[in-house]
Amino acid sequence: MHGTFGMICRSFILAFALSLIAFSARAQNISGVINIYRHVVGIDSCLNTATIPSTSGFSAGDRVLIIQMKGAKIDESNTASYGTVTSMNGAGLFEIATILSVPSLTTLRFRDKILNFYDVQNGFVQLVRIPQYTDVTVSGTLSPQPWNPGSGTGGVLILEASGTLTLNAPIDASEMGYSGGSASSNGNGKFIA
Repeated sequence: MHGTFGMICRSFILAFALSLIAFSARAQNISGVINIYRHVVGIDSCLNTATIPSTSGFSAGDRVLIIQMKGAKIDESNTASYGTVTSMNGAGLFEIATILSVPSLTTLRFRDKILNFYDVQNGFVQLVRIPQYTDVTVSGTLSPQPWNPGSGTGGVLILEASGTLTLNAPIDASEMGYSGGSASSNGNGKFIA
């Protein structure tokens, strides 16, 4: 009886140890830039596709963020209202989509219908691949790719974790978004951007 009980205990301990090893193997450490960014040059809402310069790094089943970065209009009058947003024109529109297929080197097809209308000509629309994790630890500073006004990409960091997200290092997007305007003197010693 004692021998059988000992064997059961050793089997249980071994199974428990193996499950801990399997659990820790699933956990992933991340740092730096984890997203892939592409400028969207076309969206076909009938075919449910997006055209990007290259589909490299994207696969069926990937989740992506579609986001329009620009488009807002402001009051440009020389009054106290200067800078007031008069129309958003789609700036800030976004949605999360799942890639159904990659039909060509420059085309992605989405599983579900695209919900928003995006201005790909003027709105700097970008596609950002969302990494998927179960349990993940931020082990070094996590940052987005800095905003690149030439390519119209960057400035966004996104991830999904279905289990535990452990922050052992910061997530820092400081100065990674729009570069803003250059400072100029308004004549009274104060600077405006």
